[in-house]
Amino acid sequence: MMKFRKTKMVVMGLTLLAVLLAGCGSKTGNSGNSGNTNGASLPTASPEASNNVESVAKELRIAFNAQPTTLDPHKTTAWITKDVSRPIFETLVAADENYSVTPLLAESFDVSEDAKTFTFKLRQGVKFHNGKEMKAEDVVASMNRWIASTTVGAATFGDATFTEVDEYTVELVLDKPSGNALQVMINTNQYAAIMPKEIIEAAGEGLIEEYIGTGPYKFQEWKQDQYISLVRYDEYASSATEASGVAGKKEAPTETLMMEFVTDASTRIAGLKSGQYDIAVELPPDYLGQIEGDSNLASYVSFAGYNPLIMNNKMGVLSDEKIRLAIAAALDAEKIMMGAYGNKQFYRTDGGLMLPEQTDWYTEAGLENYNQNDPEKAKQLLAEAGYNGEPIKMMTSREYEDLYNSSVVVKALLEEIGMVVDLQLYDWGTVVGNQPKPEVWDMFITTFSSKTDPTQILFLDSRNQWAGWHSNPMIDELLDNIRQSTNQEDSKKWFEEIQQEFWNTVPVYKIGDKYTMTAAHKNVQGFTYFEGPVFWNAQKAE
Repeated sequence: MMKFRKTKMVVMGLTLLAVLLAGCGSKTGNSGNSGNTNGASLPTASPEASNNVESVAKELRIAFNAQPTTLDPHKTTAWITKDVSRPIFETLVAADENYSVTPLLAESFDVSEDAKTFTFKLRQGVKFHNGKEMKAEDVVASMNRWIASTTVGAATFGDATFTEVDEYTVELVLDKPSGNALQVMINTNQYAAIMPKEIIEAAGEGLIEEYIGTGPYKFQEWKQDQYISLVRYDEYASSATEASGVAGKKEAPTETLMMEFVTDASTRIAGLKSGQYDIAVELPPDYLGQIEGDSNLASYVSFAGYNPLIMNNKMGVLSDEKIRLAIAAALDAEKIMMGAYGNKQFYRTDGGLMLPEQTDWYTEAGLENYNQNDPEKAKQLLAEAGYNGEPIKMMTSREYEDLYNSSVVVKALLEEIGMVVDLQLYDWGTVVGNQPKPEVWDMFITTFSSKTDPTQILFLDSRNQWAGWHSNPMIDELLDNIRQSTNQEDSKKWFEEIQQEFWNTVPVYKIGDKYTMTAAHKNVQGFTYFEGPVFWNAQKAE
């Protein structure tokens, strides 16, 4: 068993979500209950693997709803990149099922008493897919690129960099104490993948051109618009700890993971029922009845995150705060979420930026401005703002049906108060590519994963300059207070002020929490869901 030491300093939030996920796994077959009854719980799919499979199929065929634009996890927040790439890449530390920080490529870590110095001892004998042993120089190059490439990395660590202590030890020294540095490092989206130093140097400021990690599967082929294939890495060196979340022991019982891009949901479900696919992800709730009615299939309804309406604060019509307040007054969150999912098992309406289960953080501050459903107030605010029928450009994609359906309902609600909404349909890769271009769009709906503390919420910090370009020095200062604090009571008070100010100005509108459905054949074992599908321990009995 690996040992690691933490100081008596409270590292905030490391077990913050324990109650969220413990004991609320939801696996449903044709006779099961399908998880999120009335939006009351946060289920995760956790079917048990079997060690008694006599014959394992050589290939798992997985139908994805979208294609990634890159497999470089440092350079994009797109979930599809995370879902496809994480069998390839691993991280220094990782989140277990309770969101506790757990060594992965690190053998151990140490946090100094002043919460400024973080030291990581690396596991020895871990090899990259090109046969090179992972050493400190690779970790330093990878972590420093990740800090520079990600908004949460830059906001948390500033100008601090990882340095090599010896071949198997790296260190990070901060100017100020940090109570959330480790939590940021275990972020599962745009995650801190470790790659060979030479791959990072070859990429320069651009994207990596070779996908080489230390994971149980290595990249084999990418045929655009068709599939990405990953193959078992025979020299993989697994952690010895119990598999949990994205931490612990990983195996590759299946020789090949064939990840096929099937944007039409009906084609994914038809292929699953016919046996063409073994697993199908991002299935609309409408298909739950079909899956439950098929004795060969099992459905997994899992908490997936929350859906915000991102608004362009930088330029265009929505840079006017009063117009954003009018939109907030007009929106009916229940109608939007029902339009997206059609079933209360798949959503929950709540405006909190942290989840109700996160009792150390959750607050109702500012929620008087959430889910108002007040068209007359909205019309009055539009009149005060001098809105004169200027068209609102709203991006969306059919590759995520729930986001598309949400957009259709938002368009209808805004048109009821006299706004003109131009719904612009793209593939999801284009939506992601357009996000940094303020001249292209005024609003779009996306999905954000849950975070263990509010400093990781991408759209909150003005200095992130993420899509939406929210700017509020008061919120920035309060976020910095939280980053440097090791006192949870103080941090929660600061967060209450943040959420109140957020809903007073509405740079973004949080619509509600979502649950996603994945389905698989019942002969697929070891497949789990944690912040997205987890494939490395999955196998299909023949």
